[in-house]
Amino acid sequence: MLPSNQEISMEVAKESLKVLNKHMLKQSDEIYIFGAYLSEKLPLKISPLGLYLFVESNFRDLQLGMDSLTRQPIDNALVKKPREFYDSLRTKIPKIVYAVCPGGFGEDVEYLYKQRSMNIQGNKDLEFFMKRD
Repeated sequence: MLPSNQEISMEVAKESLKVLNKHMLKQSDEIYIFGAYLSEKLPLKISPLGLYLFVESNFRDLQLGMDSLTRQPIDNALVKKPREFYDSLRTKIPKIVYAVCPGGFGEDVEYLYKQRSMNIQGNKDLEFFMKRD
């Protein structure tokens, strides 16, 4: 099943991300910091694919330490961490979305992240076989 391209309001999600610790208990501080960061930047309406692209763009911005839209430095505890840090945080995105968005929307975002994971694993498998020759 392909994800929906229908945009939904993010007003409630934005508020929920600000207090993610009330919606997702016993998580790392980094998850709560990331939720607060996203709440400041999240558009008022977005589709599942739009959210996926939005989150991925923000991972890149954080890793580089600069907002790609404003070209301003980002002042946040999550800036310029190792790639593995963002990879680990990325695995939590579907759970975050389920915590702050309607269920069907969460399912669509989870589908997109599963597809990403399978593509990355497929590329790693391909690299492994190419190196064997």
